[in-house]
Amino acid sequence: MVFPFFFSSDFVSHLFPITSKRSGSAGYLGLGPEFGAGSLGVHRAYLVTLKFAEIYWSSANRRIFNVKVGGQEVIRNLDLFAKVGKNRAYDVAIPVSVNDGVLRIEFVSIKDNAKISAILVRKAQ
Repeated sequence: MVFPFFFSSDFVSHLFPITSKRSGSAGYLGLGPEFGAGSLGVHRAYLVTLKFAEIYWSSANRRIFNVKVGGQEVIRNLDLFAKVGKNRAYDVAIPVSVNDGVLRIEFVSIKDNAKISAILVRKAQ
């Protein structure tokens, strides 16, 4: 499965696909050499913006999930419909340090399947 992965122009000048791996209720997304992309650089700071939208369910408590970035839980019990309603964008910006050249993002489904619309990665200012 391939998800959209976008870089801002101040990062690099082209797009990379991200690959996913699935293990039980968790889906793993990654960017770096082990995922078929170039290294992000060791000991670098980035701002990762996770872009969400609930485009399927029309009521709360139908899709709930957690998100981990670099092994740290950054979003817990996210219910997109309860947060912003249907067909509305919801963005979460997370500062991240990459220490091994690989950015790992994990989506852990609690109810139904976790969902992401896009991921934006920029060098931290």
